[in-house]
Amino acid sequence: MKKRTPRLTKTPAMVQGRMLALFVVVVSIGGCAQSPLITNDYGTQATSDARVSVNGTSVFADIFQRRGNHVVADRRITPRVERFGAIVWFAAKDSECPDPEVATRINTWLGNDSRRKLLYVGWDADAATGFWNDATRNATGKDAESLMRRRAWAMADADGHDGASRIASASCDWFQTKIGERKKLDRMKNRAGKSIDVSGGTVEIGTVRLMPPSGKSSNVILRTDDGVPFAFSTVSNNSVFRSNVVVVSNSSFLLNYSLLNPTNRKLATEVLDEIGTVNGPVLFLHSGDVTYSDSVYEKQTAWSWVNQPPVRYIVPHILAIGLIFVFSVFPVLGRPRALEKELQPGLGRHVDAVGELIVRSGRTVETENWLRAKMAANRSSKTVGAGKRAPGQ
Repeated sequence: MKKRTPRLTKTPAMVQGRMLALFVVVVSIGGCAQSPLITNDYGTQATSDARVSVNGTSVFADIFQRRGNHVVADRRITPRVERFGAIVWFAAKDSECPDPEVATRINTWLGNDSRRKLLYVGWDADAATGFWNDATRNATGKDAESLMRRRAWAMADADGHDGASRIASASCDWFQTKIGERKKLDRMKNRAGKSIDVSGGTVEIGTVRLMPPSGKSSNVILRTDDGVPFAFSTVSNNSVFRSNVVVVSNSSFLLNYSLLNPTNRKLATEVLDEIGTVNGPVLFLHSGDVTYSDSVYEKQTAWSWVNQPPVRYIVPHILAIGLIFVFSVFPVLGRPRALEKELQPGLGRHVDAVGELIVRSGRTVETENWLRAKMAANRSSKTVGAGKRAPGQ
């Protein structure tokens, strides 16, 4: 029997915490239309901006972290891909099919181990519009005006990525694309045919729809109420293993803000159940131009050798030792200087103090004696000072 993964609905607090806190801050601070606390960067989870993006994937990545899988984010496929047990790829906006070279490399990676999984998520969704709709619902005054303006920008940005206006149907290794009408879904069916009420979520089928590829067997994980596949698993080329590629038509229920909704988390659980237990770390590919490199180093320049073993481990130690040497030989406040010793001995200071007391007493004889002693002490000091001068001075 297939082992089921932990259901997201049992641990909603960790999933909701970050974005819910950001939402409260945004709707409660005036002039939030200019606030940098919320961004709409799509499909990334590693950068600081992506972790506060309504369209980011950091919350979905945290789910894998809680399942015990270390998550690494990158824009490239390198030879190090062999250490990963799963790849999660949120497709770039306006993309049709993955880059053939990258797809071939991933197919080879899948064929090397039957336990490996690829999750490919289509792009035709945007959580920013829903976020600003919720933000404007209870806002008033100037806050409402700023939020409505921000919502209008989000809607315009979403309309600018309408796939039906720029691409035609295409066939890829893992799926084929079809063009249809965008609509929000109220009900879906899972693999067992059970109807799921998704009217309270943000699930929508986009204009660019990812469908099972023709000529290959596939298992439908989620389908619309009228039978259109929405999430399915299939077999990659160069692989004899069944269902090692999981494809989701779009990311409408997997983005950061979308996962705040309990209905969306139920659908995400259906997808995670299909992936099953991942053996090893998980690689999240940034949405954008994913490339392949035969080197684990991103750029090869005249100084690339500094970043390669064993030099990369030696150079930091040399720099640390050099800093210690510089600060020890050349102190920040300058080289220390020896103070000149006071020429007057301790007895002379004592004579001065006694003489001052005698003067204050008004006694003439004692005062004269003190003056003689004082003059003798001065002559002695001058003699000692002259003796320390170099010959000829």
